[in-house]
Amino acid sequence: MEHKVINIEKTRTLDSTQDPKTASSFKIKATQEYTTELSVVVAILQCSENTFWIHDFSAEKNIQKISLQNDSSIKVLLNFKEYAFRTALMGNGDLLISDETSNLKILKMNATKLKTSVYNLNPYIALSLHCSSDKKVIVGGTKKLPIDYSVTGGGVVIVMDLEGHHEVVYEFDKNKKPLFTNPAGIITSKGNIMIIDQITSDFKGKVITLEKGIVSQIYTGHNDVNCKNHPFKPEQIATTQLDNVIISDMYNNTIHVLDNSGHLLFYCNTMEAGVMGPASLTFIKQGKLLIGCSIPKLSAKNPNAKIYEIKETKDHRVINIKEVGQQDVKPQNTKTSMPKSNTCQLCETNGNIKWKCEDCELMMCDGCKTRVHLKIKEFKDHRLIAIEDMDLQKNIIPCKIKTIKQYTTE
Repeated sequence: MEHKVINIEKTRTLDSTQDPKTASSFKIKATQEYTTELSVVVAILQCSENTFWIHDFSAEKNIQKISLQNDSSIKVLLNFKEYAFRTALMGNGDLLISDETSNLKILKMNATKLKTSVYNLNPYIALSLHCSSDKKVIVGGTKKLPIDYSVTGGGVVIVMDLEGHHEVVYEFDKNKKPLFTNPAGIITSKGNIMIIDQITSDFKGKVITLEKGIVSQIYTGHNDVNCKNHPFKPEQIATTQLDNVIISDMYNNTIHVLDNSGHLLFYCNTMEAGVMGPASLTFIKQGKLLIGCSIPKLSAKNPNAKIYEIKETKDHRVINIKEVGQQDVKPQNTKTSMPKSNTCQLCETNGNIKWKCEDCELMMCDGCKTRVHLKIKEFKDHRLIAIEDMDLQKNIIPCKIKTIKQYTTE
């Protein structure tokens, strides 16, 4: 299979009226691997050229300021034992923190303690947050925790100014129907607000685009990637410098790239590059992307989550901004048929499945078994079974017996 590698940073937004029939996947390559002290890298926020805020949301309560070293190590510059559910960096360098209360906390530049900020969502509980380039603080919240996913609605998105005044509240559409259940991620792009709304307890969700306050697009995944058994589970959302939007799905090991109107441009299977559980995303330089990951469920031997640096290389065909306009790359129609169930779950194109992993339950072709699965360190102890052996087991027909007479011995 021949892949096109697209420099996401340079990919321009395409006109949404183009023919949405062709699906385009892109391929990534991890050029650096950093091991953190966290169980999941919920956020990567760039402070300076080589310093970042990262955090998890575990009981260990780790908010760290780190520096990525040339030898692929991480130097921890600051470590705060405070709980953070979501974070966002303000234009002045202050760190805003959601800790699942009504009030956002703030860590001022060069401060050593968190303080309560002026940003209050009462009576709602603050969850996700975003600081926009036009100096707005946008916060997603819920009426109560834990969220009752059996009931539609309960979520809210509030736009505030820098003084904490509520300017706009998004909770219902024009027909008074709830807009959100769990607004788990927020970003702005070309004036549009794009919200990850998780709608089930197992994180199934969608990306809602608000244009001038009106829902203009809802993205629920793509048929080449998602199906009934692998629904779209968006985790984090970020923008490129050209206002495209990139979304991580750590449960399906995929990245989705949308234009700023919410239409799919490209998607990527991160496992092909050995990147498992992509959670947080941030662009650091032209052509470079950092992906913060979670610990694979089946990798208890290595309890530390990783950060990968993704960079374009000469080993792949790279499409730059000048070439994109000449390529047959179009926004994708997300309301098409479901994917075939008999395709490889790694390359997603080869229909000749030969193997199943009994540990991670992935079905794969010969090529992906050798080139992908066997090269992932966390999978080295996994058990692979040939499909033909499984078929032989299925062909064994159990016989039924009937008890005619029962005897009791001493």
